[in-house]
Amino acid sequence: WDHPEVSTQVSPDYTIRDIMMSFVILSGLMFCIVSYLLKAYYQEKRSKDELIQKLDFYSTHDPLTGLHNRRYFIDYIKEKILPSPKNFFILMYDVDHFKKLNDTYGHLFGDKVLARIGEMAKAFCLEPGEISVRYGGEEFIQVIVAPDIEHAFARAETFRNSISSISLFEEPSAKVHISGGLIDCSDTKFASHNRMLSSVDALLYLAKTNGRNKIVHQESL
Repeated sequence: WDHPEVSTQVSPDYTIRDIMMSFVILSGLMFCIVSYLLKAYYQEKRSKDELIQKLDFYSTHDPLTGLHNRRYFIDYIKEKILPSPKNFFILMYDVDHFKKLNDTYGHLFGDKVLARIGEMAKAFCLEPGEISVRYGGEEFIQVIVAPDIEHAFARAETFRNSISSISLFEEPSAKVHISGGLIDCSDTKFASHNRMLSSVDALLYLAKTNGRNKIVHQESL
C-alpha cells in the first residue's frame, strides 16, 4: 500500500477467474468431504439397524434352528392360547437317546440333527396360529391347530414318522427318533400355562419310559 509502484498489476478479469477457480476447488473439496461423511453415517446407521434387527430376532428365536424360543412361547400361550384355547393342541417332544448320538458321532453332528429337525418343524406349520419352538436342548414344541384330538394326534404321528426318515449323508447309519406328549389346550384343567406345560411334560416322560419313538396323549391313557 505504501509503494504501489513496486506491486504487480493484476487485471480484474484475472482476479475474477482466480476467485472463481478457488471457489470451484473449494466447493469440490467440500462436496467430497460431505459425501464421505454422509456415506460413513449411513453405513454406520445401516450396521446399527442390522444389529438391532438381529438382537430383536434372537430375543424371540433360537440361533441354531431359527425356531421361536421358550420366552416367545410362554408369551404366546398367555396372549393367544389361554384367551381362546379351542382347537389348539401342544405337542412337546425330544430326540431319543440324543446324548448317545452326540457321544457316538460328535456334537457337531448333534447340532446338524437339531437344525434338520428345526427345518422340518417349520415346514410342519401349515395352519394359521401354528408355531414351532425349540424349548431347550433337544426338546421342541409344536403348537397344532386341529378340530379335535384325533386329528391333532394323526398330524403328530405323521410328524414323528417324518423325523424317523431323516437321513444325514455324513452319518447314514445314524437313526433319529422322537418321543412326545400331546395335550388339548381346551381342557378345563388348564387354567394357566404352567398347568399346560407340566401336563404335556408328564406325557412326554410317559412316552420316554414306555419304549420311546411314540406320541402319548391324555385320551389314550
